[in-house]
Amino acid sequence: MRQSEHLVGVLAGQPIGHVFSSPTVRCAQTVTPLAEAHGLEVEERLELSEGRDPAVAWALALDHAGSHPVLCSHGDVIPAILGGLRSQGLRTEDDLRCEKGSTWIIEVGKKGRVESASYHGPGR
Repeated sequence: MRQSEHLVGVLAGQPIGHVFSSPTVRCAQTVTPLAEAHGLEVEERLELSEGRDPAVAWALALDHAGSHPVLCSHGDVIPAILGGLRSQGLRTEDDLRCEKGSTWIIEVGKKGRVESASYHGPGR
């Protein structure tokens, strides 16, 4: 619960249009307070499930980039997405850290290119 409340604080003031989650209960529970704070429903998506192709998960993000989506996924999918972005030139101060319950804010430009990324550790 602390991590989900921390997420609400980390993303306070951000314009969020969609909250997508893996169907796993833990993922959905993590983003439910955030969705509620923005008057949204959590949209469960198989593309974010553990063991799924990270390119498909990233495509979901890009397809909705104009509406500032939040995606909640797993410890195999998220690092793989970040690794793919790193191979495309993404460089960050935190160099792709990915602790359970942490958050990455990734800014995507109009042409689908990542402009910046910032890491926020998990709330304790």
